[in-house]
Amino acid sequence: MVALAAFGYEARRFSVDSRAFVDDPFISLRFAANLVRYQQLSFNPGTRIEGFSSLLHVLIHAAIFKTFGAIPNAFAAIDHTILVLLCITLTQFLVVFRLAQRDVGRFNGLAWYFAGVLTTASLPVAFWATAGLETPVESLLYVSVVLAAIDIGAL
Repeated sequence: MVALAAFGYEARRFSVDSRAFVDDPFISLRFAANLVRYQQLSFNPGTRIEGFSSLLHVLIHAAIFKTFGAIPNAFAAIDHTILVLLCITLTQFLVVFRLAQRDVGRFNGLAWYFAGVLTTASLPVAFWATAGLETPVESLLYVSVVLAAIDIGAL
């Protein structure tokens, strides 16, 4: 839980720190808002130009806007996204923890546990998650692939 709290704190800190400002999340927010409002994946309605860095990030924002039933201001939207990313990161931590519990005999369980803690408390993951990239989602995918490979006996 301390690792998740650190992730949430760092993600929020990066999202409001002007020294760490990256314009990608705001571009993603604009595309997501127009997707929800006008059913168009566009920066300006009626103009079809792909100008976002991450389609997945745009879709995460759009899903949040749909879920809450409104398009909030940029800071509230970033806060909603941080909550979703915290849930994704918690899921990744639980997957890694399951690996640690299951495979204590084959792998060092403590090493897997700390790998999960280091992933969820990673400053680069927190920064890039709020900078318009889908870093936690990709991390969860990679960890899930490892778990699936172990389940089928490939590792």
